[in-house]
Amino acid sequence: MDSEFADSEIIVTLRHLAKEHHSIGLNQLASRVTAAMRYGHNHGADPFVKVRGLVADMIAKLEKTAAAEAGEKAYCDSELAKTRKQKATLTEEINNLDLKIKTAIGRSTKYKSNVATWQSELADLSKSTAAIVAMRQSENKIYISSKADTEEGLAAVRKAVQVLREYYGANTALVQQPTDEDDSSMSFMEQPAAPASREKDISKHALEAATSSHSKSGAGSTIISILELVESDYAKALSKLESQESDAVSAFEKTTQENALTRAGKEADVKGNSRAAITLDKQLSEWTGDRENVGVENAAVNDYLAKLKERCIKKGPTHEEVIARRAAEIKGLETALDSLGGISENSFIQLQSRSRQNRFLNP
Repeated sequence: MDSEFADSEIIVTLRHLAKEHHSIGLNQLASRVTAAMRYGHNHGADPFVKVRGLVADMIAKLEKTAAAEAGEKAYCDSELAKTRKQKATLTEEINNLDLKIKTAIGRSTKYKSNVATWQSELADLSKSTAAIVAMRQSENKIYISSKADTEEGLAAVRKAVQVLREYYGANTALVQQPTDEDDSSMSFMEQPAAPASREKDISKHALEAATSSHSKSGAGSTIISILELVESDYAKALSKLESQESDAVSAFEKTTQENALTRAGKEADVKGNSRAAITLDKQLSEWTGDRENVGVENAAVNDYLAKLKERCIKKGPTHEEVIARRAAEIKGLETALDSLGGISENSFIQLQSRSRQNRFLNP
């Protein structure tokens, strides 16, 4: 019986569409249409009402499938675009954080290294300053002692010269006209009051030298001249000590001031670099935490993107190809459905008559 309807236009159209689009559904539809036509032929009913319903149902089914495919495509396109954009944003953020972290570690390490170097230099400077202070104190102690001795000696010589001048001023004749007879009488002359300590010793020795040699011509003047030379030596020595002390004090003060400036500068650098290192370490901690959070988020996005690709990027026909095929199938069925409108009841009766003749000729 199927051969009787095989050349029917609707069946030919359906078979062609099924073959063209490799559609099992259209093949099944062609079989159901053939069965409907056979049923109508056997029972004297118009089969095209049933055929129209079958084709219309298939069109509705294909439209629903096409709509689902279109929705799936829209979903995939949207989600893939959104997820890829999010991944790109996260990747950029990760790269920026990695760069910040790397830079912060380098700068923090540099600051801490500077602080350690300057603290070591400050420790050395403290030792050097302590040594300079100790040496200055030692030098000053020696200076005070030497100055005291020199001033004492100078004062003693000056006192001796004064005593001799007073003495010889009161005994001018002894100095100008000395005689041998006067030696014994001079030894019993009244001596001036002896000064205390070193002045006492120098004055005493000076007077003894003067009285023991007053008989010699110009003896007093010679002694005074010698003492004046000694006085000059003492004065020069004292001046030299004071000059050396002044130079030492100036050098000490200059070195101390330079060390103070150096210390102030290094301490300021230590403070600044320490503060900078602390600030960087705080930022580094925050950036490291951000990097971990972004890394977790990025991993989740990667997992979601992998699932999206598995769902949306198919090895077989793409969404576009499936949607295009569904559209072609629907268009073909709509054309076939339109062709059914041209088949009248008389046409069906003629088809029945032709079928009877075939059975009569081929019993």
